[in-house]
Amino acid sequence: MILDKPGMTIFDETSMNLRLSFAALLLVVPSAFGATDTNTVPAQPESAAPVAAPAFVEEVTFNVVSAGDKQRISVISAPGLVRVDSPDDRLSVLYDPATEHYTGLEHSNYTYWEFSWPEVRDAVENTPRYASRLRDLGPELLEENAIAPPATNSDSASADASTAPPTASAGGDDNSGYVWHTDTARKRVAGIDCVHWIGETVSGEQIDAWCAPRPIPEVENALAILKTMNEPMALVPVRTLLPPLVFVAWQALQKGGVTPVMLTWGSDTAFNQLTLAGIKQREGKLAYFQVPRLYVKTTLVTMDGIGNQKAQGTHREVPGLPPATPLLNKP
Repeated sequence: MILDKPGMTIFDETSMNLRLSFAALLLVVPSAFGATDTNTVPAQPESAAPVAAPAFVEEVTFNVVSAGDKQRISVISAPGLVRVDSPDDRLSVLYDPATEHYTGLEHSNYTYWEFSWPEVRDAVENTPRYASRLRDLGPELLEENAIAPPATNSDSASADASTAPPTASAGGDDNSGYVWHTDTARKRVAGIDCVHWIGETVSGEQIDAWCAPRPIPEVENALAILKTMNEPMALVPVRTLLPPLVFVAWQALQKGGVTPVMLTWGSDTAFNQLTLAGIKQREGKLAYFQVPRLYVKTTLVTMDGIGNQKAQGTHREVPGLPPATPLLNKP
């Protein structure tokens, strides 16, 4: 054996070869242990069909005040594609209506999490913990699918809600306990001429509603999306999109032929309000509904444990990058 350097032993050469082999192994091992490549979008299941970019998307935005806390919620949708932006929470949620799959984009630290609602529901729906969590969310979430419509006291099914006389609804089948009536007040909200509806309970609770006297498809679609997503979001990542009482009022008013544009309830110390802020169309881009390339997947601890995810280190900053902002809020 010929040695290149004076004094080099066979033992030295063997050690060098071992070190070179180990260094080469380090280049291969990360992929074997599932390291995340932050420069690529996570691969889709092989069975998933390619999704074409929509020609345009609808964006409906609401201003929300919940117990004094203000936030803005935007629903961006196209056929088969949904994105909900909550810029104040630095959160976007991508939702697949076909599979009920949720992907949360945490813009503050460039991470994302995901869960399958059918899988979670099947695993927990018959457990005491699930029932207890529903009770904690309040009766509105339990009863919102069985709400009676407000009566207009009109003999004509086509009567315009804007000219309906003040009247009380029957209310007997309204499991939420609210009885609805309208009056002659008028107001313009978000550029829409609105009529006034009031929902009251025997205990004195009240919902004040300013409504368009007709269906507004974009608003109806956005509220239907938020209602579908609200329970899974409240139960799994424990991040409710809207107060459940919004859907109680919306379903009742919807059946009366009107669309709520502003809902107000609560008290001076616990003020709550939902207001339509705007409706618009924008150019459709598939990127709106995809995980950005730099985002790193993080583990979502479901239900009770998710509230501690910051303490568990799932929120982490990516060095060298400025604070992230939701995609649709960029100019």
